[in-house]
Order: sequence, then C-alpha cells, then structure tokens
Amino acid sequence: MTIATGYRRLFGSALMIAAASLIFFAPPARGQAVNPLQAQVNQAVNDSLRLIGLGDYADAITAAKSAAKMQPDNAIAYNNLAVAYAGLNQWDQAIAAIRQAMRLQPAFQLAINNLAWFLGAAPSPITVAGVSQTAGAWLDLSLGYYQLQRYMDSIGAAQQALQLDPNSAAADNNIAAAYASMGMWDQAIQAAQAALSLNPNFQLAQNNLAWAESGKQSAGASGQ
Repeated sequence: MTIATGYRRLFGSALMIAAASLIFFAPPARGQAVNPLQAQVNQAVNDSLRLIGLGDYADAITAAKSAAKMQPDNAIAYNNLAVAYAGLNQWDQAIAAIRQAMRLQPAFQLAINNLAWFLGAAPSPITVAGVSQTAGAWLDLSLGYYQLQRYMDSIGAAQQALQLDPNSAAADNNIAAAYASMGMWDQAIQAAQAALSLNPNFQLAQNNLAWAESGKQSAGASGQ
C-alpha cells in the first residue's frame, strides 16, 4: 500500500474498539438454502465475536482459525483473528492476520481501521517478528504509521521495505510523504526524486515532489 497524497492532509484517529470492528453473520432467512460448510464458517466467525466480547481471546483465536481453515479466503475470519490477537497484546500476530485480511479484501475498511488501531495501541516500534519479512509488510506498517501521524515511524518502516526491496518506488514515495508532512522539504524532495528515478510515471511521487518543492519555496519566501 502506498501513501496517496498530493497535498498536506492530516488523518484522524477515530479508531474502532474490538467489538465494533467485527462482523456478525445473521442466520439465513426462512426458506433460504443453507450451504453446510458456509454455515459452519459463519458459526465459527460468530463464535469468535462472542468470545472476544467475553474477553476470552485464546478461544476466540481458535474459533477464528477454524473459520479461516474451512474458508481460507474469508477476510472477516482473519480480521477477527487479528482482533483476538490484539486482545492478548500479541501485536506481530495481529499485524500478520490483518495483513492477510487486507490481501484478501483490499478495500476492507474494518481491517484498515484495525491496522490503525494496532499501530496506535502497540508499543513503538512494532518488531514485525511474527510477520513474513517482506517489503509489503513494512509498506503496510509505513502507511498505518502515516495515518496516525507517526511520521518518523512511517519513514523507518519504509526504510525497512527498501532494505528488502531496493527498487521499491512505493517505499521512497512513503518516505517523501512523511518528510513533507513534517515540513522537511529537502529530504522529501530527495525521496520523491528517488521514487521517480525508479518509476518516472509514478503519479503519487510526482504529486509529492510538487508538494515538497512548493513547500520549500514557500518556506524560503517567508524566511523560514
């Protein structure tokens, strides 16, 4: 995931509590055909929700894992699994599970909100010890930190991505956006230019370069 910004935009921190970040499956309407496997999956997902509400996170993990095993493409099961791990302060496992939910359903807003919640609640920085060491994992963290206005953490996560994938224009772009958000215009310009050297047609990096150059010019005109 990359930071989509061409102007200074601050993100709010309206994060959802666990119970509000889960989805409950209602039983089928009368006369509606029931797929036995889907019914089992739905029951396991609902059990995970109920157990999280009771604070029984270990059993909630078991229930969510059961749903994910029966239906590996069920993003809701992974979202609930992540919330249960977070209830035990097992942040790396929570991040791994929420990333799987987001891979399965990139526009899953509850999973996106939960990622922000995890990053805001966990000690800084998250080690990602339980997450596969991929550039994509660190880019997800970079985006989450940016959304929480934790810009130096966002830069650090993007730099980790670059160590794993030196050709990641997205990582350089994230660094540019974070530096620009702090008014560190020279660093932002350098990072945006690095992104564009890897991908000259990268519109987000073009936008961030223009933002940083404009910010630097304005700062110079005001004598800052």
